[in-house]
Amino acid sequence: MEIWISVLALILLGSVFLFLSAWIQRRPQLPGLIFSVLTLLAYLGYYGDRAPLTHIHSRGLLTPFKVLPHASTSFISVAIVSYFLAAIYAVRIIIYRRVAIRRRIAHIIDPIANFAAGATLAVLIGAIIDSLYHWGWVGALVIAVVLAAIYLGVIGLFQGIIEVLEQLASYLHIRLKRLLSKIAIKAAEIASYIASLSQRLVPDLKNLADKLEARAEMQRQEYDRQVAEEDAELAERHTRNQERQYQRRR
Repeated sequence: MEIWISVLALILLGSVFLFLSAWIQRRPQLPGLIFSVLTLLAYLGYYGDRAPLTHIHSRGLLTPFKVLPHASTSFISVAIVSYFLAAIYAVRIIIYRRVAIRRRIAHIIDPIANFAAGATLAVLIGAIIDSLYHWGWVGALVIAVVLAAIYLGVIGLFQGIIEVLEQLASYLHIRLKRLLSKIAIKAAEIASYIASLSQRLVPDLKNLADKLEARAEMQRQEYDRQVAEEDAELAERHTRNQERQYQRRR
């Protein structure tokens, strides 16, 4: 039993990696990826009382369920749940091989994989709920019917919500790129306007500087002329005064 539990855990882990690889390749596998991750966690929590999972204390993953009234996580897991999981994966592999042979309908691999991942999660959720309250096989049968009805009705809605969110994220990404492009265009226009303005202002400033320099030169020349005239007038007055003094002495 320990080997069987370990092998099935490795299969679930491999399923997670396959879904992740398909999602990275932009295939519609996001619902299946979410289901497979939750299935792996639920499996580790449910069979946490069996070796080798007891060594990693995986039953602790069910600790949040302790907040439920009258729920007990110290239950004993049953092997039949793992058989149901193996049966679902066997059917999935058979369908995959038949579809792989007929390439013309290969596009149905993705929804089948998502459905199988959701079915395995539903089986484990039912097993955990039944074991938490120790309802036995009657409770397991009732939970199976309820989950089947909910799952078959909700799976389409869940996938629709995921697709809507993906399209919304793509739309917001495009809008953001357009906004950034508009901002970049405005920045380029402002930079171009500043550059053209500087090109117009530089000649004007240079002309103004030349005019100021010419005016300063004119004022300097006028000042020199006035100083020269005043000096000549003073020299002439001085000469006259000396001549008058000389004539008076005679």
